[in-house]
Amino acid sequence: MFVARAGLEVFGDEARLKWAIGHLIDNAIKYTLPGGEIVVRCGHLRDGRAALEVSDTGVGIQPKDLPHVFERFYRGEARTPDGRLIDPRGLGQGLYVAKSVVEAHEGYITVASRAGAGTTFTVALPVAETPTEDTLPHQRGGGAAGRPGGLDGAARLRAV
Repeated sequence: MFVARAGLEVFGDEARLKWAIGHLIDNAIKYTLPGGEIVVRCGHLRDGRAALEVSDTGVGIQPKDLPHVFERFYRGEARTPDGRLIDPRGLGQGLYVAKSVVEAHEGYITVASRAGAGTTFTVALPVAETPTEDTLPHQRGGGAAGRPGGLDGAARLRAV
């Protein structure tokens, strides 16, 4: 459940977060038929995290595919309501990488879908605290949460 809040911010690697969110939007476009709807919302979850939700009225994800969509190299079978296979080309790594990016930012990603009715992906990330020099990733030993080989750079992403 989303709660409205002005000035919602997360702190993280701008390029990687933009890629992950862009991938979710790109998938919504690929799997939504002409005349369908795609909605992107930002808000606050009840657990205090910032959330971004990408919903579509597309073809949805088959129940047999849903538990596997975040697995590396997994490719489900997206079909139109008349049974035509949608094949947007890809290696089955996009959602796996998007999940990895979100988790590297101490967040999580969920999916809810109904075949023929659409899909909703929700990305939840910790809300930004005002960074200080000692909390920036380059000051904590290599990345987010001090993980070696962690995220490079830092940027604020503002929900508007």
